[in-house]
Amino acid sequence: MVASQHYPAASGAGIATLGGRVTDDSVMMAASALAMARHSGLK
Repeated sequence: MVASQHYPAASGAGIATLGGRVTDDSVMMAASALAMARHSGLK
């Protein structure tokens, strides 16, 4: 959710490249969520 909002191109490229591999998509979303949380609340 957050990843596709913040990095639509990167998310789409990753899914397309890996054929929709859940592992990489999960990592990407986790990293994006972490960065978002850090930037937003956890200074």
